[in-house]
Amino acid sequence: QARLRAQSKRAQARPDRPATGEGLHDLRRDAGVRCYRRPMATDRPFTGLDLHGRVAVVTGGGRDLGRVISRRLADAGADVVVLGRTKSSLDDTVCEIEAIGRRAWAFPCDLTDESQVVRTFGALIAAIGRVDVLVHNAAAPRHQATVAEMDLAAFQEAFTVKVAGAMLCCREVLRAMVRAGSGSIVHVSGTTGLTGLARVSAHSVAQAGLLALTQS
Repeated sequence: QARLRAQSKRAQARPDRPATGEGLHDLRRDAGVRCYRRPMATDRPFTGLDLHGRVAVVTGGGRDLGRVISRRLADAGADVVVLGRTKSSLDDTVCEIEAIGRRAWAFPCDLTDESQVVRTFGALIAAIGRVDVLVHNAAAPRHQATVAEMDLAAFQEAFTVKVAGAMLCCREVLRAMVRAGSGSIVHVSGTTGLTGLARVSAHSVAQAGLLALTQS
């Protein structure tokens, strides 16, 4: 605790900077240490990538991590297409991107429906002309259940959205990317795909399946 108090004093001396002590942000109030949380990724200026002139497609782009990814791609200069089930959420993301001077489009799409995926990618490629980046971020809700408790419908939903949806999106954009001679595909997964987690067994299996698809 003495070491953490010393780190906190250094943080208080520089209130404009976050504390960097290991585990400092997790201290409880009763420890008597003033903590500074690290800024969120969206609070820091984006540097590194230059995506001007590129078009990026983000699945699950209407909310949460998908919206952050979409905004950061736009910050890097990309025009962004957001896909998802809820049009109002997609429209909100589009408004945020257009507010910083980039182009954006919303295409409602259910990734568990092959015909919808085919039509959607056909329409967006016809309208925009290219896809340079695909980020597959979409995922089904995490059902809290072990294998012994798992409902088959919930298991199938997790796998279909995360793995089958990724395969369908990859299949459709790869054709355009091969014709263009370049492109990048990013799959958003997690460590549960490597280690498993009993209470979210369906989610873990889906994440593992996505990792295998990425390597295939």
